[in-house]
Amino acid sequence: MTCEEVASAIDAHEKNILFLRLEPLILHVGCRDIEAAERLLKICKKAGLKRSGIYQTRPRIIAEVIGVDCLQMPIGRNGRVLADKKYLDFIVSLTNSKFRDNEKRYSLLQEIYIIR
Repeated sequence: MTCEEVASAIDAHEKNILFLRLEPLILHVGCRDIEAAERLLKICKKAGLKRSGIYQTRPRIIAEVIGVDCLQMPIGRNGRVLADKKYLDFIVSLTNSKFRDNEKRYSLLQEIYIIR
């Protein structure tokens, strides 16, 4: 995402407040048994996905994996940018960086899990 794309989206949004939002990685994984869920959670921790746990145990075991990289902030109102260009550049750069971090953790999780 570029600063120009964000500014264009703000210009096109003529009513109310526009938020820039980055959601963390979220996975729900069905596990064969509690031991498999525990192994998955250990792998998640190694991949830097610390907010992980067993979400459900019946009728089957579901592990929930949640990343830590997220952002939510108002960036426009009634078609106008709420910040100067320098700050908007910073916000876009930070969001892109956190998005890449999410992708890296997911790729690392896949690598570790596939290797096992």
